[in-house]
Amino acid sequence: MLGRYRWLLLAVIVVGLVVTGVVVWRGHEREQEFRPAPTSKEAFTADDVPVTSPDINVGVGVVRWKHHPGYTDWACLIECRESDGCRAEIQLVVDYVSSGESKRLTLGGRLDSTYGETVRIGRAQRPAVVVDRVDQVTVDVLAAYHPGVPKPTPME
Repeated sequence: MLGRYRWLLLAVIVVGLVVTGVVVWRGHEREQEFRPAPTSKEAFTADDVPVTSPDINVGVGVVRWKHHPGYTDWACLIECRESDGCRAEIQLVVDYVSSGESKRLTLGGRLDSTYGETVRIGRAQRPAVVVDRVDQVTVDVLAAYHPGVPKPTPME
């Protein structure tokens, strides 16, 4: 009778070790899968980034990015400097340096603000990137936006 319990105890110990090994192995695998791109900083802020905007008078106060598992979250804070307000569909091109190499990121959004107001335009970039510095932001107007005015019907 005592011999039968020894085999049962041995079987329980072996199953316990196998389960523990699988859990540890899967946890390590999952940790590797969600690790962000290597970087010296987890968050970055660039104040007073030069802005080129031939079509609308805006200023970029701040460009920010922050690492998350698997992606980088970008945000550009755009200040309206038009006396009658800023109302347009815009595209921002952020020129930055990543690991010594020049890169570009394109963001899009709608400005609908009065003079002096700040609007956040942002997006997630996958996979996560290393950012050494932000060199400049270019703002292009894609379409004028007039609140309360109906959009024209396209002709066929």
